Amino acid sequence: MSDLATLCHGLRLRGDLVHVSFDDSERAHAVRVTEHADTFELEAAVASASHLPDSAPAALQLWLRNHSSRLVHFRLSPRNRITAHAWLPKPGLTLTEFQFVLRHLAAASDRLEFLLTGQDRE
Repeated sequence: MSDLATLCHGLRLRGDLVHVSFDDSERAHAVRVTEHADTFELEAAVASASHLPDSAPAALQLWLRNHSSRLVHFRLSPRNRITAHAWLPKPGLTLTEFQFVLRHLAAASDRLEFLLTGQDRE
């Protein structure tokens, strides 16, 4: 099963953006899904440089989070924009597996965004 619309069943999909809501709160996070021949790449914005406090040691926090995670990793761009990433191979991919990774990426992004900025922007 590799059709994005089918994999996003029950979620709000607009173009390549999936809006993931969290059951236990009013929070949500957008995830961009890029389809390639054999994979789906998932990316979510966490925070831009203008929203990070000067005292936030972003690079160290990202390193610590990446060190302890095998499913989602975070990147810090040269312009201090933080994004979260995950990817899934298409062969054998199920709706359950896709949505598990998608929801995990959205939750990890939302959580780090709040820890770094104290806000829910995305």
